[in-house]
Amino acid sequence: MDAIEKLQLLVELTDAHCELNHGPNTRNEKFPAVDYITIPLGKDNLVENTLVVPVCIDCFEGLQSEEWTLLYCMRCGESHWVLQELAKLHYTNMHTMNHYHLIGLDGCPHCASAEVCCCKKNRTTSVYFLD
Repeated sequence: MDAIEKLQLLVELTDAHCELNHGPNTRNEKFPAVDYITIPLGKDNLVENTLVVPVCIDCFEGLQSEEWTLLYCMRCGESHWVLQELAKLHYTNMHTMNHYHLIGLDGCPHCASAEVCCCKKNRTTSVYFLD
């Protein structure tokens, strides 16, 4: 993503709303975005595209915290917050011992059960640890 694209995103931020899950019964609420998550997409260290997700102040703070991990489906955009205190798995990089704040999924139960997935019986899911 070049400087002009970043500047364009900042201009669009005033009209953007958070696209992450805020819990039950909040789908229709509009949380004003304060920043973006940018996820480079590609193979073999070659970035082909960038996924851009607007986030509100609560989600931004959650991503900075050691308390939460965000699971984000890069296929359909569904997201789910995991409270580390209650998690069965602790998402930590074993080499650096740093906490993973964002884990990208190449599929989730929502899009695997959707009719748009024509190959769901042979579908495998990839996990990307992003920080």
